[in-house]
Amino acid sequence: MSGNNKNKEIPMRRLTMLFAAAFLLCGCDRDRRDDETPAPKATGGAADARSADQVSPGAPELRGDRAMHEDGTVDAAANDNRNRFEGTANDIRAAPGNHNDNVAGGNENASGQGGVGGTGPMPQTGGDPAFVHAAASANRLEIELGKMAFEKANDAAVRDFGRRMIDDHSKAQTELEGIVKDTDINLSSDLDAHHREMVDRLSRLSGVEFDREYISMMVEDHQKVIERFESQTRNGHVAALRDFASKTVATLREHRSAAEEIRAKLK
Repeated sequence: MSGNNKNKEIPMRRLTMLFAAAFLLCGCDRDRRDDETPAPKATGGAADARSADQVSPGAPELRGDRAMHEDGTVDAAANDNRNRFEGTANDIRAAPGNHNDNVAGGNENASGQGGVGGTGPMPQTGGDPAFVHAAASANRLEIELGKMAFEKANDAAVRDFGRRMIDDHSKAQTELEGIVKDTDINLSSDLDAHHREMVDRLSRLSGVEFDREYISMMVEDHQKVIERFESQTRNGHVAALRDFASKTVATLREHRSAAEEIRAKLK
């Protein structure tokens, strides 16, 4: 009886081993097929650089320049969105100011003149143009009134003072014009309205009345010009104009002092 049982157990063990082997073979074959499955290919677009696990099932795949489903149909909505995106990107790239056109030509300031290291004139900045206009008009006034005093004054000191105004302010004007040539400041050749009024008023006077009025004008006008030159010395932007103001203001103070002495004697 025990011999028959042993004979029955042997076929059962063999059968169990066969089932186990078959199960293992199936598992190995399935793993092999998974290993042989090709990975998703990346195409030229930036959107196709996504890994396979980031692509949701049924999402359109970019093939060439079109988005297509797995069944080969074209995804019109995806293509339309992609076209709009690319069009916007092109518009941004083509917009003015999004590229540097000054690399080859060098930097330029807002006035269009050469920048640092360029050969163009110094740009006008701050109150420099206003100072140049005021200084030039003051020089022309002193020269014109000096000529008038040299010809019409009764007092010799007044005539001598007029001649000094012609000489000193002609030199100052020549120096100022030389500086302005290296800037983009426009230098007018006219007197301003206030100075023109002073010339007209003094031209109608003569004798002692002329002497007194002329010297009083010289004291008052030189005081205003001195204040303007002192401000330019502190606040000017163009170095050459600051130096000019600093150097010239000393002469202007001498003129004022001389005019004050003459005025005191004429009273």
